[in-house]
This record gives sequence, structure tokens and C-alpha cells, in this order.
Amino acid sequence: MASVVNRTTKQYLGSVHTPDYSPVDWIIDPDLSSVIGVPSKYWNISGDIITEMTQPEKDAVDAAEAIVIRDNNRAEAVATPDAATSTGVEFRELFELFNKRDNYIINRLIEVQTMASDLKTAITTSSGAAQTIRDEVALVDVTPSATATRTRADTITEYKDDINAGGAD
Repeated sequence: MASVVNRTTKQYLGSVHTPDYSPVDWIIDPDLSSVIGVPSKYWNISGDIITEMTQPEKDAVDAAEAIVIRDNNRAEAVATPDAATSTGVEFRELFELFNKRDNYIINRLIEVQTMASDLKTAITTSSGAAQTIRDEVALVDVTPSATATRTRADTITEYKDDINAGGAD
């Protein structure tokens, strides 16, 4: 019985029947003394020789893994609101609740801006001894801020776009 290491996946198998493993794909009875205790993802394979990667090579492997993990997390997060699962339902309901609150605040802001504008107009067009007050109120900027309510679908799209852009990384 021998041990083998896959040249591509770096999978180690011990006590195998070697005729079942092609030397093209597998290193037969590899010398692993230089990589004892080193995770196989940090192994370099050159011919039949297995050595430990340098720190910069290890850092590159870790960086590549981090990108895969980040991309998988983003894909999962983006898919969640559309999922026909309890988590998908929970997300959609949270979006709905946040939207109701956001839309209430936006609508209330529009009301307050309208009242401020009406008050400014009333004060600046009034006559009497309060000219100083009218002059000061005329300097108040009550230009309505850009406001718009959103639908749940718009919120979910914004959520997905933000996840894909790395907003939650």
C-alpha cells in the first residue's frame, strides 16, 4: 500500500492501491516531510516535489479565497429577498416595514416643507410694523428637498445593487 497526492487538487490519500492512480494525475508515495503541519492549500507541486509556499504565495492564496468567499456571500445575500423560504419572507417583510417608515417620514417632510413655505409667504406678504421680521424670514431657505417614496421592489433592487457594489463587505 502507498500514499498519493493529486497534482491538481492536492488531495492526499493514504494506503491506496497504486495501480488505481495514474502518475499523470497523482504523485505516488510523495515526500511530505517539508510540508508536515502545512495545509495542502499552501503546497507547491513541481514535478513530484512538494514544498511549502513562500509567505507572499500564501498571501495570494488567502486573497483569492477571500474574494471567492466575498462573492459567494454577496450572491447569497442578493438571492435571499427573492427566495421562497422563510428567510426570504422575513427579508421582504422587513423591506416593507422600512419602506412604510421611510415613506411616512418623506411624506411628513413634504408636509412640513409646504407649511414652512406657506408660512414664509404669509409673513413676507403681510403688511405692518413687522418689516424686520419679514426681512429675516425672507432669508430662510424653504426650498423643498428632493424627496420620493419607494416601492418594495425599488428597495430590494437598491439593496442588491449595494451588496453587489460591496456596501456590506
